[in-house]
Amino acid sequence: MREQVKRSLAHGLLACAVLAAASACTAPHPDAPREWIEFGAGVADPTRGAAVDYGDALMASVGGGYDLNDDPIVASWELGANWSGHELDSGAGDVQLWRVQTGVRARARLEGTPLGVHARAGLEWRDESSDVLVGVDQWGTYAAVGLDWWYTPFASLGPELLWFHGQEDGLDEIRFALLARLF
Repeated sequence: MREQVKRSLAHGLLACAVLAAASACTAPHPDAPREWIEFGAGVADPTRGAAVDYGDALMASVGGGYDLNDDPIVASWELGANWSGHELDSGAGDVQLWRVQTGVRARARLEGTPLGVHARAGLEWRDESSDVLVGVDQWGTYAAVGLDWWYTPFASLGPELLWFHGQEDGLDEIRFALLARLF
């Protein structure tokens, strides 16, 4: 499963790069600030390697960032946090997952359309806490691809697929979210 996820993300990144290169990209709106905030909602699904056996759950996220340039392909630094609450399959309680992440994002708006693409990657700290677990923390890496629909020059909305890989226990997690970004 892990190799399939990696291939899917690699194909998504390749598709984003091809779309950005094959289409004329447009620079951000000249009056757009470099700072942005993002809100998201979606589903988190640990696929293997979790310390306990639990399934998918709804997730909420908030983050922000700073655009490092104003070229047609914009590079950004980002910082975010998200939460999900999972029920244990054994019925022994639930697990609260808190995640904090930081990394880089590249995005491009496609000329003549209200659409854009983005890819991002970085480091994530993950904390699992519950009545039956104590101190299950770990670092990992994440990579994501997404689409953006620019409904105003200063706001976008779109889906994103993210993959997380834990460095300590090999946990793999897939997250699918709908993100709203405001400048």
